Amino acid sequence: MKYAVSHTPYIHANRLSQAIKYCAQSQLDTANATFVALGAIQDLAQSKSVTDADVLDLYEWAILDIRPFSPAQYAESLGTLRVRWVKANPKHPAAVQCLEACVRRWDLVSAQQVSVFRQRYIAL
Repeated sequence: MKYAVSHTPYIHANRLSQAIKYCAQSQLDTANATFVALGAIQDLAQSKSVTDADVLDLYEWAILDIRPFSPAQYAESLGTLRVRWVKANPKHPAAVQCLEACVRRWDLVSAQQVSVFRQRYIAL
């Protein structure tokens, strides 16, 4: 399956500013604001686009304090997004960071997929 990769600076800046906004909202004390980042992650996981690795790191930081976030939920959301990103950018140095993030959250299925895409690139 092919995912839409956007390389325009405007779209990257827009996604980054949205991620920063959601990170700031996630640090508020209200329950609705806390779960805004989680909703944005789920929307991204259901879409067919690839988000930058920096944006994924911001979203992961935003949901760090949400307690019932199991490895299975991570695999369905951020793990999927990280695999998509590495598939689209296998030679980028941040691909290793995506692998580390998946292993850190015990998402071993996504970590294995990331590692396969990296190995395919290295083998070429």
